[in-house]
Amino acid sequence: MCLCLIAQLRGHTAELSNCVWNFACELIATSSLDSTACIWDMRQLDKTLYHIKDHTDEVLDVAFDSTGKRLATASNDCTARVWDVYASADTTARLWLVESGLCSQILAGHEGEVFSSAFNYSGDIILTASKDNTCRLWR
Repeated sequence: MCLCLIAQLRGHTAELSNCVWNFACELIATSSLDSTACIWDMRQLDKTLYHIKDHTDEVLDVAFDSTGKRLATASNDCTARVWDVYASADTTARLWLVESGLCSQILAGHEGEVFSSAFNYSGDIILTASKDNTCRLWR
């Protein structure tokens, strides 16, 4: 099979650290060393749908829950953050709270950079991994 480039996502000002699809493969989330994360709509890849600028240091990881309705970000600022995502009746993907620069929850407590975050399948527990040599489970 020969793969051909179909798009390039441009919007970050520094190296990208991760990229993921949501469950329905309609949204892409990217994280960057520019301290931001971006959400991209597959129908309009020429610009970011939302630019998340709430972290104070490099964003190392992004993860959608299994429903595609929440996004977790992990950062060098020693926090993970949870963002509510929803698709409206007009089929436009949107982010709650991100438009105002607010997130639904900050998971603080690690004593080092948070490298990774992941939801369990049911979406009620988040796992974070940190430079402080711990993984933490959040409900």
